[in-house]
Amino acid sequence: TISTGYGELPGWAQKTLAGMTIAVILIAAYFLVIRQNSFRWKPCYGNRDFDVCVPLVSGVFGIDVSHHQGYIEWNRVKEASSAHPIRFAIIKATEGGDFKDENFDYNWTAALDAGLVRGAYLFYNPDTSPEVQAEFFISNVMLGQGDLPPVVDIELRGPSVKKMNEDLAICLDMLESHYGVKPVIYTSYKFFKHCLGNGRFDSYPLWLAHYNVEIPETDADWTFWQFSSHGRLDGIRENVDLNVFRGDWKSFEKFKL
Repeated sequence: TISTGYGELPGWAQKTLAGMTIAVILIAAYFLVIRQNSFRWKPCYGNRDFDVCVPLVSGVFGIDVSHHQGYIEWNRVKEASSAHPIRFAIIKATEGGDFKDENFDYNWTAALDAGLVRGAYLFYNPDTSPEVQAEFFISNVMLGQGDLPPVVDIELRGPSVKKMNEDLAICLDMLESHYGVKPVIYTSYKFFKHCLGNGRFDSYPLWLAHYNVEIPETDADWTFWQFSSHGRLDGIRENVDLNVFRGDWKSFEKFKL
């Protein structure tokens, strides 16, 4: 028997308690460790790099970052030895109509100084006026020759898909009018399929997030593919999103402003 706050437990109860304790430990280990890192043990459809599986897709590789990556040593990022050298960085600039990423100014300048092609994105909030969001992004992001087109990151549906699509179109039109180029739409595979895959936005370059697949499972003509959110890269302490541009360097040069 074992002494507890409720008296002594018989042998069968001790075994039951021990079994439950082991089960709790195993369940916690699954959710805290195994599930969070299961992608690292899944079949690899390409080559191991950045501590993840890099798909066998020819193109130009890059990252996207925000303040969540903390202080980035951009020269180390550019000079990192890899079979897939990082050539571009797409940097979070604004969210909604009143939040500017606290690291944007530093990242925007330092990435260019390090010799990387840079781009900026707006994290779209369907509950905020599209005009306000576009104006706020424009007031904070000056794009120039050699930069990538502006990006609108759309992940939140809002109360109505129809209303979200209408407002998103307004924001995209305003950005295109100001910068003179069609913005890139970033979204996940599932969000595109259920909320944007209606043909309305087919004329915009698509940046698709789809993980642990050999190739994005969509008929959409994607331009960028975010294939992992758990990359490890010299110069960045936190995990970082990994992307590939669909095309060779010559095509990438033409895509820039």
